[in-house]
Amino acid sequence: MSFHAVVSPPVAVVGGGRWTSSGPVDLTMKEKVMSLSGDSFQVKDHAGNPVFKVKGSVLSLTDKKRVMDMQGNVVACLGASIFSIHRTQKVTTPDGRLLFSVKMKGIIQILSANMFVYLNDGDSVPDYEIKGSWRAKEMSVTRLSTGDVVARITRKGFNVNNLVFDRDTYIIQVPTGGDIAFATMVAIATDEIFREV
Repeated sequence: MSFHAVVSPPVAVVGGGRWTSSGPVDLTMKEKVMSLSGDSFQVKDHAGNPVFKVKGSVLSLTDKKRVMDMQGNVVACLGASIFSIHRTQKVTTPDGRLLFSVKMKGIIQILSANMFVYLNDGDSVPDYEIKGSWRAKEMSVTRLSTGDVVARITRKGFNVNNLVFDRDTYIIQVPTGGDIAFATMVAIATDEIFREV
C-alpha cells in the first residue's frame, strides 16, 4: 500500500529529523469520533505497533491535543486558532513554540480539501499544499518548493465499524525521506478542521 517515492532533500519539520523515514511507511490512525476521554487514540505502523499516542483535552476551547512518542515524551501539541477567519490548526513544540499552521484556503469548502501548511520560518508564504477531496476521502501533501508529495492521507469510507465503534480510520502513507510525525500532525489537523465544517 505504501508509495515508493523518495523525498529529497528529506523532510524534517518535527523533531529535527528524528522522525524522517528511511523507507516507505504506512501508518493507521483510528480516532474515536466522540469520547469522554477527550479524543485520545494511537497511531500504529503497518505491523500494528504503536508509534504515537494522542491525548485530547476533554474541555478545551481550542480542542488541544498532545502527540507523544511511546515513551510518553510530548512530540508536539495541536490546537485550533480561534483568531483566524480561515479554519486553522496550529502545531507547537512542547514548550509552545510554533512549528507550523494548517490553514484552509477558503472560508467554505464542502467537497474539496484545499489547505496550506505554513512553517514558522519568518515569511507568510505557504510551504506545503494539502489537496484532495474530503468527500472522496483522499488527500496529498505536497512540498511547494520541490513538488514532492511528502504524504498521502486516506480516510476509510463510512462502514459498520464507524457506526458500531464510533471511529474514523485514516491511512497515512509517508515516502522515504518523509517526516512521519509531520504527516501524522497534518492528518490530525485536517481531521479537526473538517470536523468543524
